[in-house]
Amino acid sequence: MTSVGAPAFRSRLLPHTLRHGSQISFYRDHWKVRDDALPDRIDQVPSVSKAEHGADLEKMRHPGLRTALLTHTSGTTGRPFRRVRSGEELAAYREYIVALMDKRARTTAVRPLLAFNAVPRSIHGGALERPGVSQQIAIDTFSKRGLAAAIDVLADVSLFAGEDGRRPRRAVVGSPGMLTALTAAVTARGLDPATLAMDEINSVSDVLTAATRGYLTGNWPGTAVRNTFSCSETIGGARQCENCAGFFFEPTLVAEILDLDGDESAAGIGELTLTELYPFSQLQPMLRYRTGDVVVRQECGSRPGEICFGYLGRRQACPTTRTDGRSRVLVGAVELREILEDEPGVARETLVGVTDPVVGDMPLGPPRAQWTLHGGDTGTGTGIGTGTITGTAAQPRLRVRVQTSFSPGLFPAEAGALHRRLTDRLTRRVETAPGPQVAVEVSLTDGGIDGLDVRPLSAAIPAPGAEGAA
Repeated sequence: MTSVGAPAFRSRLLPHTLRHGSQISFYRDHWKVRDDALPDRIDQVPSVSKAEHGADLEKMRHPGLRTALLTHTSGTTGRPFRRVRSGEELAAYREYIVALMDKRARTTAVRPLLAFNAVPRSIHGGALERPGVSQQIAIDTFSKRGLAAAIDVLADVSLFAGEDGRRPRRAVVGSPGMLTALTAAVTARGLDPATLAMDEINSVSDVLTAATRGYLTGNWPGTAVRNTFSCSETIGGARQCENCAGFFFEPTLVAEILDLDGDESAAGIGELTLTELYPFSQLQPMLRYRTGDVVVRQECGSRPGEICFGYLGRRQACPTTRTDGRSRVLVGAVELREILEDEPGVARETLVGVTDPVVGDMPLGPPRAQWTLHGGDTGTGTGIGTGTITGTAAQPRLRVRVQTSFSPGLFPAEAGALHRRLTDRLTRRVETAPGPQVAVEVSLTDGGIDGLDVRPLSAAIPAPGAEGAA
């Protein structure tokens, strides 16, 4: 395989990808060119949502290829999405990876990889195995018994010693919640994480918030803690840049950031859209697949000609209003969660196995909160707890309902201070979004967001300057 840079590699494969796509019924019916012409640019191909892509698999299949691998993903949406792959594309991907491995082996002493994977097959079924000198070990973080077994496996640092006695590169892979639960269980066992000789901790399915990253790095000194952006529907993922913390995709994919309301390229915030390149995608080609992820374009000089982006959250989890027919994100789901996690007075979900010998279950999960946007975009959303976008109003209102980790009725001064801090931070953040002003309304509740003993406490929150009235 000839060695070329990622932009040149993509440019070389894109014409073949478009030519192959012309043989697919769905794409052929939607070309933005004459019936007798093939598209010569990716922007002549319509973008496709997950719902559109999965509506009729037969129209997405290449007529001359047969299924060699069937996979599914439910991922962050909870809705199964089926992918079929042919033997031809699996062979092409393997050849590509092996060539990269051979090139790396000629320049670097590559250590074998031992990955402890906490992501269950029920979420990403029949995942495409990446060739390599590696060993995958599945671990369970969903039960106390599973966590205990996982720690026993991690504690055996002699597992799968590499060739010539080299210690394998050890990595844990999981969602932020899985990684947090595992870390808490390790420390609760009284183990020093440094003795587990872990080289990497890789977050998948969601990015680490500042608080979660701080928790992991504080408990795993000397271990690299990374975000890995993956779209399980496609071959290849994205890694964070060490210079700007933005994400770059592997050369097997063409990444675009499209306007939230159309197929035009977005200069700032937009929806991540991916094209799998031929020959790595043949039986069920994915051209301009809208992933449902809201991202922001970033400038980075480390890889000229490549798309670099920061992750804001799932589209349905980001409060979004419409102004003059255009969508605008008020605040990203990740940032909204970080604002709430900064406040110890905000209650958190408990994670399985995260316990303290005195307190019992420890609340180290997502904040217990809901947001509702009145007069925003249409649809429903999930972000912190559950989000809802509904109705219309003269002035849009973002309502955030927060459960506290204390009783506001007993501590009204503290409740009032928490209410003002959250209102001020959210208001300042929402004011930076373009378009008309959006009002922010924060309410505190005591007793559980799930409907058990939920009591609005506006009467218990003193007016500004009245902290001492209680």
